[in-house]
Amino acid sequence: MGACSMKRDFNGKKVLILCGAELEKAPYVLPYIELLKQNSVPFDVLCQKSQMAVDVVGENVIGFGKVYDGTAPGWKKFLMMLEQAKFAKRVIRKNGYGKVIVFTAQKGIFLSRFLKKNYFGQYVLDIRDYTPLLRIPLCNRLLKSVIDNSAYTVISSAGFKRWLPESDKYIVCHNTSFEMIEYGLCDKIEKERGKHESSQVTKLLTIGQIRDTEANAAVIDAIQTDKHLEMYFVGSGNSVPSLESHCRDHNSERVTFAGRYHKKDEQSIVEQYDMINSYMNHDINSDSLLTNRLYLSAILRKPILVRKGTFQAKLVEHYGLGLAVESVDTLSSDIKCYLENIDMSRYDSNCKRFLNDVKAENRQWESSILSFVNG
Repeated sequence: MGACSMKRDFNGKKVLILCGAELEKAPYVLPYIELLKQNSVPFDVLCQKSQMAVDVVGENVIGFGKVYDGTAPGWKKFLMMLEQAKFAKRVIRKNGYGKVIVFTAQKGIFLSRFLKKNYFGQYVLDIRDYTPLLRIPLCNRLLKSVIDNSAYTVISSAGFKRWLPESDKYIVCHNTSFEMIEYGLCDKIEKERGKHESSQVTKLLTIGQIRDTEANAAVIDAIQTDKHLEMYFVGSGNSVPSLESHCRDHNSERVTFAGRYHKKDEQSIVEQYDMINSYMNHDINSDSLLTNRLYLSAILRKPILVRKGTFQAKLVEHYGLGLAVESVDTLSSDIKCYLENIDMSRYDSNCKRFLNDVKAENRQWESSILSFVNG
């Protein structure tokens, strides 16, 4: 089989899931793996090899030769992505996959011409966040091409359409599972929620990847003198050292950093708090994404704090899922007023309405992917 001529029989051929990152850092890959397993579709996963990848995928995991360093300088990241793309092409040529599922806009850009030539209409592109590569006009053109030539392009937020090229190929897959959605829709939530409603102190939780240093520092400063508000950071991320330093410099005593946690403990952790913080910086990515915290908030009935002007705030206001603020100048009084006036029965109905819409969009994603792999 020559490099320029790839003969494939799509019926019965394996699907390649091209991730690149470690599965621990790419939970959005897991629904694809589960869906293909449930429907007996043979597949391989090309990613950074890890124990989790071996546990989840088994012998069908293919590891990149070198570890991708997400903290490297921009130019070095560019070279690493180029090297990953070359490695992916070699694997695809060698194994002659019938279909390919490609994660991230970056990989789509680097593989655009290869996919157009060899897999026209036979691949899915999945985009989960913005890439600075789109500041380069050529990369914009390559991304438009890879989207136009895909069977589908999956996005985790309709807000991405703010910076993506116009296309009729987009379908939405939310960053949550059917299992969690069903849990959020069941009646026992109504019995369990509100355990901390009568607490004198309102506990504000920031959970997961801790970033948005500027925005989180502003929230810390806003609650510093309010004895009825406490802020907790549970998780890890690039902003943790800076925020810890900020707290020391400003003697912020009402803030706690708990560090990493196990995913299996996430639900029980969230249950201990009153509100979830998702107040973010204003930038092209933060303004268009939907955070995992939004789903945790709705599923576990913990109102969410968001920043107006973001796509996430648009949904929060539309469904009535929490508190959207322009700034944190009057945050203490805003939170107090919100919690004193919230109609929990109506809030519960709002969360269910949102989750039913999420469920419907994820069912459409499921149907589209099954149509793609079986087509």
